[in-house]
Amino acid sequence: MGYDTFDKLCRMRGVTAYRVAKETGVTTSTLSSWKAGRYVPKDEKLQKLADYFNIPVQYLRTGEKPNDIDKECAYLLEKAKIDAERIMPGLGFIIDSFQVLDGNDRREVLELIKVKLKKYEPQKKENVG
Repeated sequence: MGYDTFDKLCRMRGVTAYRVAKETGVTTSTLSSWKAGRYVPKDEKLQKLADYFNIPVQYLRTGEKPNDIDKECAYLLEKAKIDAERIMPGLGFIIDSFQVLDGNDRREVLELIKVKLKKYEPQKKENVG
């Protein structure tokens, strides 16, 4: 059950198991063995994965979300939308719209935003020495 939840989280966040491994220090062989059902990661590794996805370890183990997680996520999302609207009217709509996208579309939108923002990055001055 645990690996299915991990896989679902990867798809939802638009990341690969390889990327998660690199960013958490949990080896790809551990993840592969877990996927194959030959191994269940130790608590310490599950905690690293749970921290990466910002979820309780229990959700990673069982796939069952505690009720308070949904409430907290809804609260944080609503707070983010309110803060975004203060910054610029219309940003709340963008947050709502982004939530319905699947992982691939989210990645694509984020990449487009990054490309556009590059235009506004300060140019690095080369040292002439």
